[in-house]
Amino acid sequence: MNESIMHKEILMIPESLKLTKEYNKEKIVEFCKVFKEKDIKNVMIAARGSSDNVGVYLKYLFEIYLHIPVSFASCSVITKYSSYLNFDKTLVIGISQSGSGEDIFEFLNMAKNHNALTLAITNNTESIVAKVSEYHFYLNLTKELGLAATKTFISQMYICLLLVNELLENKDLTGAINSLDELTKKVIANEENIKEVAKKCVEFNDCYLLSRGLNYVSSLEGALKIQETTYIKAKAYASSDFYHGPMAIVDEKQNLFLLNALGKVSDDNHVLYEKLLELNPNIIVISNDPYFENAKSLIKIPYCEEVISPFLIIITIQLLACNLSIYRGIDVDHPRNLKKVTVTR
Repeated sequence: MNESIMHKEILMIPESLKLTKEYNKEKIVEFCKVFKEKDIKNVMIAARGSSDNVGVYLKYLFEIYLHIPVSFASCSVITKYSSYLNFDKTLVIGISQSGSGEDIFEFLNMAKNHNALTLAITNNTESIVAKVSEYHFYLNLTKELGLAATKTFISQMYICLLLVNELLENKDLTGAINSLDELTKKVIANEENIKEVAKKCVEFNDCYLLSRGLNYVSSLEGALKIQETTYIKAKAYASSDFYHGPMAIVDEKQNLFLLNALGKVSDDNHVLYEKLLELNPNIIVISNDPYFENAKSLIKIPYCEEVISPFLIIITIQLLACNLSIYRGIDVDHPRNLKKVTVTR
């Protein structure tokens, strides 16, 4: 039985979603009124680590559903080069689980002083990032004790989804949002299958995680989780980028994860999969797409709307990494060289 803190916190995710939604539903409505009044035309994200990956999901949501361009802050422009930016009609979002990042704080402070609307997403109401921002979405979760971000990461993504849905005039995402509770429980209930696949990964020295579109966040966050909990060298690629050079490394010794949900980019992932099969690597597929039904190593996720599939794929990888670390004899709650809160400037 997995008794790690990380595992216990993964099991908290369905309840965490409820806590996050309940605390923030009125705050999101209030914020969206201001967003529209200020006629926001651009969004910039300041974040590090897992929170930076949340920003990738937010970028896809804003650009697909709201048609608003999203970019990522280079905090050193402020903290090291002492410059500034003009932020007319721009929302700057600081995403940080702990809210302790000095560079994120300084970027938000600069942005607020140069006409930006500022928003923080943290799990700490007393943090510097929360306090410097005009608006704050609090995850409303008990302090995350596991080193790897699990429940907080998922709730950060959830906040982004709730925000975009509120900004939509017709609330297109409501049905998908309402299905998440049951779907996350189904993923967790599939842990025995996930464990069997994890056992096949015990001898991995490296691996690549491939996806595209909304699930690019799944590759990025999945690679980070595997790196920090199992010490396996993992790298994420958009499947569309993998053709541009990295394909040369593929042979029968290469380990690959293909992350795919039935949706707009499935056809691209089908083509990539067929090309990879010709090179005979070890491919593990995580998907709800019937196309991959005969894959040698397959972890199925429940059928869902593509927009919420990253939640299901990432929870699957969290469970895989958590169990894989144990199979490899690693203390998942105290991996080497790492601290829970990393402060950069």
